[in-house]
Amino acid sequence: MRNRIWKISFSFFVKPFIRRRLKEETEFSYGGLDIVVKPGVFHPEYFFSTGFFLDHIYDINFKEKTFCEVGCGTGIISLLAFRNGAKVISLDISKKAIDNTKENYRNNFNENTNPDFSIIRSDLFDNLQPVEFDFIFINPPYFFREPKDDEQKAWFCGKEGQYFKKLFYQLPEFSSKHSDVLMVLSDNCDVKRIKDIARNFGYKLLLIYKRRIKWEWNFLFRLEKI
Repeated sequence: MRNRIWKISFSFFVKPFIRRRLKEETEFSYGGLDIVVKPGVFHPEYFFSTGFFLDHIYDINFKEKTFCEVGCGTGIISLLAFRNGAKVISLDISKKAIDNTKENYRNNFNENTNPDFSIIRSDLFDNLQPVEFDFIFINPPYFFREPKDDEQKAWFCGKEGQYFKKLFYQLPEFSSKHSDVLMVLSDNCDVKRIKDIARNFGYKLLLIYKRRIKWEWNFLFRLEKI
């Protein structure tokens, strides 16, 4: 019953509010990081998956660890990992997201560049040379529809799951059995279909944590070779 009430409230009251807010530049704060969110960039406050990821890594000491975020959006996850000592590479296919991450980096660390923080526009790992990361964090698009532009690629993985097929194909060049590769999904996507694609490329999704946030279950999976 509570879940039904949440969903009704979301449809009639929350969703229209969020749609209006997503057209505006807004601000969001987490753990001492002040984040500007540009229109057209995945919003870490209004969509649960980012906060779910942030809570998981908040206290992790990443000192001297290499960290890659695939689909950085505003960059808040990468910024938190960097603040906790990581050497970071942030990737996103969207120019808006890349520009937004650069702005948030400057605003929070009072510098334009740092060799330990790279922000690269890339379709998954396309614009990286093969390298093994200690950590890879992935907040993927998981609705099986064709995206019409880069903005929609934050949501839609392709009718046949092309995003996931490419991800699992590329992963071996950027990870090893020693890497911690984590991906967040929720119960409003076809988790089984994503698991099937992973299995076809020799990967399994191991559930390590789940949490219900309002009406939605969020799942944190570790990706491992079979």
